[in-house]
Amino acid sequence: MNHFIISVLVIAMCLGLNESKSGCFPNTVEFKNQLGPGSVLKVNCTSNTNENKGIRDVKFNEKYQISFNEAGKERIVWRCHLRQGKKMEHFQEVWSLYVTARSKCGQMRSYTAKLDGIYLVTNNQPINPKLPWNSKRTSGCNLVEFQNQLEPPRSVKVNCTSNKKETISVQEIKFNGKYNFPVRERGSGDRIVWHCYLRDGNHFIDIWRAYRGASRKRCNQIRAYIVKSDAVRLVRNNEPTKQSFVWMLARF
Repeated sequence: MNHFIISVLVIAMCLGLNESKSGCFPNTVEFKNQLGPGSVLKVNCTSNTNENKGIRDVKFNEKYQISFNEAGKERIVWRCHLRQGKKMEHFQEVWSLYVTARSKCGQMRSYTAKLDGIYLVTNNQPINPKLPWNSKRTSGCNLVEFQNQLEPPRSVKVNCTSNKKETISVQEIKFNGKYNFPVRERGSGDRIVWHCYLRDGNHFIDIWRAYRGASRKRCNQIRAYIVKSDAVRLVRNNEPTKQSFVWMLARF
């Protein structure tokens, strides 16, 4: 009898550890590799709360999970970048949104990566249609990115607008965090210009990023702006450049 009571207590304690303080089981986002023997699925997940899970290699027939609790009235958004292929030339981004007006407990989002696409199952219910893989040769999307390399705990605020009346609301990037957004060129005669305003306390920088819409579109271009205390430095397609932007002092 004593052994039975102890077993029940151990089970109850284990269940309690998996619940949040509010008695709500964590939500889970899962990725399965069904691409075929010898394949590797690379998964990199970040959230709007500046959590970065790093790049994970998921081998064939294996899976990778992240679990989290909803945070009161704050919305949680997870963005996961998936990549596969001999040269990792096929990719897709999946977004998992949790609107916390009414907390959801124990939700499961399972993404199964296959050669013909990515299949989503939500709480054991298949969701159609599947997500197709994008290719470096066909995606056509360029990326503008900002990385905060200031000293902790300083954060940088970024606000971007375009000449096409597109607006990205103010994003606060904490130390070691990053924020990026896609830009798709539109062909000849349709130039796109992005103006991004960066602020660190009383200092600011204006950055202009022009996509001239040449007859031959540029695809998969990455412009990463590394924010440091002395200046903001540009990295183009993972190659550092000599271009930098100096902080200006705001006058009130």
